[in-house]
Amino acid sequence: MFAGCSTAPRLDALLSGAGAVSFLQIPNARFDGDDGEALKREIWQSLTREWPRLSNTMLALSGGQEDGAFGAGLLVGWSEHGSRPQFKIVTGTSTGALAAPFAFLGSEYDWALKKIFTETRPGEVMASKRFLLSAVNNDSLMDNSSLARSINKHLDIKILDRIAEEYEKGRLLLVSTTNLDTGKMVIWNIGAIAASGHPRRLDLVRKILLASAAIPASFRRS
Repeated sequence: MFAGCSTAPRLDALLSGAGAVSFLQIPNARFDGDDGEALKREIWQSLTREWPRLSNTMLALSGGQEDGAFGAGLLVGWSEHGSRPQFKIVTGTSTGALAAPFAFLGSEYDWALKKIFTETRPGEVMASKRFLLSAVNNDSLMDNSSLARSINKHLDIKILDRIAEEYEKGRLLLVSTTNLDTGKMVIWNIGAIAASGHPRRLDLVRKILLASAAIPASFRRS
């Protein structure tokens, strides 16, 4: 009976060469977490675009669910202090992925950090399913469609175009996700995607942020 209520099996995973798969024909859209050389090449190319004005500041925004508000508050306070630098590289994972685009663009987007981390309600992040049925016939306990709508509301094409402009100047915005089939990290080159001009670039970036922020098993896949 339980087997009859289960979801359809997933397709076979791409276990080898997954990091080399091109998304939207953007060759440097993502990097396998184990392929440090490819990422080094991208950083080197960013240095050539930034020449002769070189910088070496880096910001890493990590997870922590609601504790991500600490990082957002630190950035806003840093701006008010007047000593916050422009970061050469900004990385984000989990909750940090939601803050990373706005931290990357600088103090002028502190309003977005405040709004996301102080005004967002629980219902704008997740919606509970019926627990028993979810445990039996779904791959998660929560529905992340509310979080997807929140991301879509805050990240629009204007912000994506600003990220593209900064990428062309030699700055990098990187967001990490986990490949659930291999258990390995994938690093997404958000600036390169934004600058690609592809008509689906905004949708892809939104999905990357959602994938990074959604906890496996707690949230369903989108």
